[in-house]
Amino acid sequence: MRLCAALPLLWPVTYDSPNLRYNSGMVTRAVEDYLKAIYKLQRDGAPATTNAIADVLGVRAASVTSMLKSLRDEGMAEYTRYQGAYLTEEGLAEALRVIRRHRLIAK
Repeated sequence: MRLCAALPLLWPVTYDSPNLRYNSGMVTRAVEDYLKAIYKLQRDGAPATTNAIADVLGVRAASVTSMLKSLRDEGMAEYTRYQGAYLTEEGLAEALRVIRRHRLIAK
């Protein structure tokens, strides 16, 4: 954990993974959406393709590619260009946690 240089004694700010997690360690809403989409698309055993994820989420394929690279860097997904993505054990656990939480909220 690194501290913000501008406010070293007042407020610690983590920079471990600014795109995917809040400072509390919880994943962002966007990451939750991507994890759920990948989980649903990969259930039949085939990788979740960039275009399929883009269609499900209503975003551009370039945005999906960027997020898949971030998820890969965080260890939540295995992504190979032109082949699609699978969730890793960590990504699968996080996706299932999100799905369970959303089901509880819906009840």
